[in-house]
Amino acid sequence: MDNKHFKIVKLFIVIAMAAGIGAAVAEKSPLIAIAAWFAGLFAVLLLRKRYVSGEVEKDEMTGMIAGKAAYLTVMIAAPALAVGGMALIAGREALPGYEMVGYTMAYISVGLLLLQVFFVTFFYRKMAD
Repeated sequence: MDNKHFKIVKLFIVIAMAAGIGAAVAEKSPLIAIAAWFAGLFAVLLLRKRYVSGEVEKDEMTGMIAGKAAYLTVMIAAPALAVGGMALIAGREALPGYEMVGYTMAYISVGLLLLQVFFVTFFYRKMAD
């Protein structure tokens, strides 16, 4: 299977997953949504094992670029979530329905930073060995 066919089949699998999850949400059945998600994930994984590319898919430069992009994403998203969360918490008199959203955003920003510290420590130890 070449790259073009792989992308087309993967697109159809994702569309089928979305349709299954959408139907499950319309029927208010979380078990069907979870089953559709796992079925689609399993199908993509099986398809990925059959896919053989003759092209170079990843090298040192793409790995370095992806690492820098992930780092900057966390460094931008965490403060933005924290500031947005603080604004919603501070404006609880004006927007009382959004106070919990503010707390959630603040906790997510802390969680993102803790996750980043965990992964940096993990990969540092893995690479140092």
